[in-house]
Amino acid sequence: MEPAKSTRLDIVRTALDDIVTRLSEAKLSEEVRDLRRRAARYERLAHDWETKPPSEDERALVMREVLELNMAVIKLGQSDT
Repeated sequence: MEPAKSTRLDIVRTALDDIVTRLSEAKLSEEVRDLRRRAARYERLAHDWETKPPSEDERALVMREVLELNMAVIKLGQSDT
């Protein structure tokens, strides 16, 4: 069961890295600020998972929310072009 946990954590971290990179390149707006705050919150959660692993439900919820955040950032980038 452990490989699934680290795989999910890797997915979350990879998505967050992409999110943070895209947001650092985005034109500053209230929406970008909000997305950056959300990304920072999830980065803290993912970091905390190293010392206090989440429950399966919490892990699934955060993974879904991070992927939704990633989609919002991608849409933001599309609207800027």
